[in-house]
Amino acid sequence: MKGLIVATVTPFNDDGSLNLGMIPDYVSYLRREGADGFFINGTTGELSLLSYEEKLEIARKFLEVTPKETIVGIHENSVERAVQLAREVVNLGAYYIASLPPVYLRPSDKGIIEYYEALSKLGVPVIAYYYPARLGYTIRVEVFEKMAADGIITGMKFTTSNASEFVKYMTALKGANKDFIMLNGDDWLLLYGLSMGADGAVSGIANISPSLVKSLLTAVSNGDLKESRRGPSNNKRDVTRCGESRLPSRDKGGAQIQGRLRRPRQEAPGGEHGGRIPNVRNPEEVRAMIMMRVDVKSGDWNIPD
Repeated sequence: MKGLIVATVTPFNDDGSLNLGMIPDYVSYLRREGADGFFINGTTGELSLLSYEEKLEIARKFLEVTPKETIVGIHENSVERAVQLAREVVNLGAYYIASLPPVYLRPSDKGIIEYYEALSKLGVPVIAYYYPARLGYTIRVEVFEKMAADGIITGMKFTTSNASEFVKYMTALKGANKDFIMLNGDDWLLLYGLSMGADGAVSGIANISPSLVKSLLTAVSNGDLKESRRGPSNNKRDVTRCGESRLPSRDKGGAQIQGRLRRPRQEAPGGEHGGRIPNVRNPEEVRAMIMMRVDVKSGDWNIPD
C-alpha cells in the first residue's frame, strides 16, 4: 500500500465505549479528500488504551467499509495473543496487518524475528511498525534487513524524527527486497521522507486536512519541491502545538472542528476531551491552537509568507 494513509482516530462515546457508528462517514470523508488507505489501531487510534475485544470490533467495522485499503494494527506483546488477534482479523477480511514489536520487556533479535515470523504465516502482508521513542529500545537495521530479505515483513512504518536513521533503514530494507514498502510515520519528517524515496506516509494531521497532505504527496511525486514546501511539514512546528503535541486530542479536535466527527451535541469525539482517559487535553486549548493555524473552511494551513 502506498500514498496517503491516514492514521485514524478511534471514536468513543461520552461513557468511554466505542462509537462504531461514526466510522462509515469518517472513512467516506477521508476518501473524498484523497486518502489512499487507513492505518487503524495505531498510536493515533490510542492503541495502548484499547482492549483485545475493542481492537477486533474496530477492525471489523473498518473492514466492512474499506477492506482493501485498511492496515490493521495488532500490537500484542505475546506471540500467542498477537497471532490469535491477527488470525481473527484475517478471517474478517484484512489484506494487511501491522504490529509494533513487543514492548516493555525487550526481546532478543531472535525473539523479534520469531514474533514477526509467526504473524507472516497467516498469509497476508505484514508491516513492521517501528517507533523507537515509544517502544523503549532500538532494533538494529540488520534485524529488519534479514526479515525483509526472507519475506517475513513486506513493509515498515518507521516513526522517527531522525532523518538520517530513516534513510539508513529505508536504503537497507529496499536493498534487501526491491518491492519493500517504506512508509514515513512522523509528520515532522513527511516532506523529507517522501523526497528521499519513501513510498507513502501514515499521517495523523491528515485527519485535520487530508486534501492538503495529499497535495504535498502529489507535489513530491511530480518533482515540484517548491510547491510541496507549502504543505504541513513546513509548518509542522505550529501544528503540533495543538493539544501539546498529543496526537489523538489534536487530530480528533481538528476533525471535530471541521464537522468530520460530529455528534448531535457537537462535542469532541470520545467525550469532553476527545480521548480516552488518561489521554485527555483541555478541549478549548486544543480548539484554540488548531483555529490559530488552520482555515477550517478550506482546510489550509495559515502559513505566513
